[in-house]
Amino acid sequence: MEINLQQFLLQVVNFAVIFLVLAKFVYRPILKILDERANKINEGLIAAEKSLDSQIRIEETKKKELIKAQKEAALILEEATSKAETMAKDIVDQAKTEAQKAVQNEEKQLMNRLEKEEKRLKGEIAGLVIASTKSLLQTSLTPAIQKEIIKKQINDLKKVKI
Repeated sequence: MEINLQQFLLQVVNFAVIFLVLAKFVYRPILKILDERANKINEGLIAAEKSLDSQIRIEETKKKELIKAQKEAALILEEATSKAETMAKDIVDQAKTEAQKAVQNEEKQLMNRLEKEEKRLKGEIAGLVIASTKSLLQTSLTPAIQKEIIKKQINDLKKVKI
């Protein structure tokens, strides 16, 4: 087996030509495509990371806003409860005041009725006493004694309270 130098050199030249053609027209475009793809992948990863960070910030903001809204709702509820309690207390106080006024008014009316009835009864009793005393005195006593007894009875009636 002998090595043919001419054939060997042709093979080396062929190999070099093919290598140069492949390197220039195939390998570089493939490397360029691979680099572009790697860049796109890196950009996509960076964008995804930014999106993830943005989403995390949005979620945190949502949580903060939700907590803030819950606090505001609790505050509003507390204020409403406080106002309702105050209003209820005011209504109860007003009802008590009105009830007290009504009771006082009724007491005044009753006192007026009692006073009127007392005056009426005193008048009737005085009339009865005078009539009975008059009839008794006319039959048995002198006019001077009658006047004295009448004065005494009138004074006694004034002292009596019903």
